[in-house]
Amino acid sequence: MSVMQKPFSTEFLQELARKYCLTSKQEEVFVALYSNSDKLSAEKIALSLNIAPTTFNTRMTGVYKKFSLNKNGASKYYQLWHFLDSHRKENSPVSKESTVDFNSRFQQVRILIEPQVNSLCGVMNVLGMGKPMPLTGKDGIYTNVNFLGKLTNKQLRFEQSGRFSSSHIEKTTPGLALVKDHQWLMIWGKPGAGKTTFLKYLAMQCITDKLADKVPFFVSLKEFAEDPKIPDLIEYLAKKFLGSIPITIVEELMQNGHALILLDGLDEVREKDTERVTLEIKQAVTKFGQSKFVITCRIAATGYVFERFTSVEVADFDEQQIITFANNWFQAKNNPSKAELFIKQLKLNKPILELASSPLLLTLLCLEFEDSSDFPTSRANLYERSVNILLRTWDTTRGIKRDDLYKKLDVRRREDLLSFIAFHSFLQGELILKKEKVENYICSFLKNLKDIDPDTEKLQKDSEAVLQSIEAGHGLLVERARGVYSFSHLTLHEYFTARKIKLTNQSKDKDDLFETLTRNFANPKWREVFLLTMDISTDVSELLFVIKKEIDVQLAEDQKLQDFLRWVQEKSSSILTSSEPFVVRTLYFSLALDLTDITRKLDPKFDSSTYPDLELDKSIYVILNRAKARASKSLHFRSDLDNVLKLTKNNELRNELQQLYDRLPIYSSTQEELEQWNETDGSQWKKELCYIMDNYRNIGQDLEFSNSQQDLLKKYYNSNFFLWECLNVENIYVERDIREYIVETLLLPVKEIERIQSKRDLIF
Repeated sequence: MSVMQKPFSTEFLQELARKYCLTSKQEEVFVALYSNSDKLSAEKIALSLNIAPTTFNTRMTGVYKKFSLNKNGASKYYQLWHFLDSHRKENSPVSKESTVDFNSRFQQVRILIEPQVNSLCGVMNVLGMGKPMPLTGKDGIYTNVNFLGKLTNKQLRFEQSGRFSSSHIEKTTPGLALVKDHQWLMIWGKPGAGKTTFLKYLAMQCITDKLADKVPFFVSLKEFAEDPKIPDLIEYLAKKFLGSIPITIVEELMQNGHALILLDGLDEVREKDTERVTLEIKQAVTKFGQSKFVITCRIAATGYVFERFTSVEVADFDEQQIITFANNWFQAKNNPSKAELFIKQLKLNKPILELASSPLLLTLLCLEFEDSSDFPTSRANLYERSVNILLRTWDTTRGIKRDDLYKKLDVRRREDLLSFIAFHSFLQGELILKKEKVENYICSFLKNLKDIDPDTEKLQKDSEAVLQSIEAGHGLLVERARGVYSFSHLTLHEYFTARKIKLTNQSKDKDDLFETLTRNFANPKWREVFLLTMDISTDVSELLFVIKKEIDVQLAEDQKLQDFLRWVQEKSSSILTSSEPFVVRTLYFSLALDLTDITRKLDPKFDSSTYPDLELDKSIYVILNRAKARASKSLHFRSDLDNVLKLTKNNELRNELQQLYDRLPIYSSTQEELEQWNETDGSQWKKELCYIMDNYRNIGQDLEFSNSQQDLLKKYYNSNFFLWECLNVENIYVERDIREYIVETLLLPVKEIERIQSKRDLIF
């Protein structure tokens, strides 16, 4: 065994165990392993603790996970040892001289980095601004944002416009206070919620008195991920912000807790880079956890887990924040009187006031109001009119020389070009585009225009010029790093993609388009695209009909899933309500599979408590779902079953349930008596419960779906809900027969759907 330099004290290890929330059993093996000067084998330590070696290894796996270690095998031991050693050094007494030296270096770095922070984070260059506007200061337009402490349901609410937002009813926390109180923050937010702006605001506070003990490092994770040299995160920070200063200075800042690492846009990292980037972040946090880390990510994204981070969500702007932003905006524009008129009209127009809860949309509203003193009626219309404003100024920008080519590109053709780039890049999952790729897209578009020279070399030069013009003219497509481009906002990338879909839907290529859309309908990244497509399209009847058919086909070949849908239909049809039948079907579907109940979103007036049979069945499912859980406790059955008995009107059912109730252990039972009941009577009691509920209420069957079937049902459930959302986009045009057919057949078995379709004589 290799001899380590110096063992760690028990007190030191116990302190870290508490800090990283180790359990008592994890702490026991952790202290035993690292308080020895020699690396003892698992067998020896397990023997000293009177536990099995496998138990020791299991507990240590939990310890490594708490410390966010990602290496395999024995390397985890040494990785954690080095972390502990560095932590010990950081907390050891230091001389006054070394403290003075560090403070001097800290102040030097602050002075060195301040111009860069001001340049990168001190201004906002929002769409349509003639020049950048200050973010903070006397004329700054920044408005403080608040955060929700509890994330919304990502499966159902991701990337919504705010209609179902909970930010107006849940308690919120000011952003700066949240950062001061938490070491590691994961900030989730909808498109345009202000995540990037908030990080820039934090960076600016580091060069003022509010976060004066921190040096800020603002990083676009997209740019970091696509750096061709593939540096590690700390190396990237040092090079980007401090140039020739040694990386050890950055490490020293971080080890002493004087760095604020602001990591923006995790969801925009390419899929192939995601694993590497998340690993880099976790390793940086493990090594330099004394400093603050803040990560931003869109609410729709999934698969990102940082266990030591506190997750919060950017809250929508409330009315006062909207007023503050508008006042700041028009004050910066030297037109404060217009702010009063803007706010007055907003209050008279509730739908637009709802849109204004998004900082991005509020910005576009201010731009629109400056130009026309009027508000659009839909989000898509808002994007369209705002983009139109920008494109009208394309030819008057910063000294870019024009030629005859640009005269051919009127506003509509410019939108067509951006839509072409957006659609084809979105189809490839490309949010970040290399310059050559953008130019190739432009070239493919230009060669189809009349009077354009088809010569390849000439087209290439034209494409380069057009890209330069786009970048200089309006900022819709911007260079994020040298030779790397993206749309200035992901929301606009989605809007232009939807616009291209609308155009293609009216062309001979629509069959290929339908195939693409049906393939991506359940993909969360396409959600906004679909909603915007519904908003701007002239007629989406055929598109929604094809999508509905594709959704139904997913379960068509699985007889067990069809039987389940048939049961959902039969059970829900036995309940008489004033709501649409599919609302009740949705309730039973979610109850049977223990999914999130979305009935109030389908019908805000729907209240199951007004229907005794529904309320009874919901109470029954509480106890049935508990019975399926292995760790369910018998005393919980008493309270659950007591509630069911109160709601039961059928005397025969009541009698049988009462007999089951009488067989349950009483509340005063000892732990030994409860465990004895679970072993001897629990299994049979649960079987009888399911049999009774099946016999009297037609619920409680043992579904026994495989994992793949469960995943398919969840996807089917969410797709049906999203289809309903698409149908309810404001001002959407769908033929009445198609709309009624889709609503009528949501969550129905295929044979019933075919019967209804035949009856309605619907064919595309």
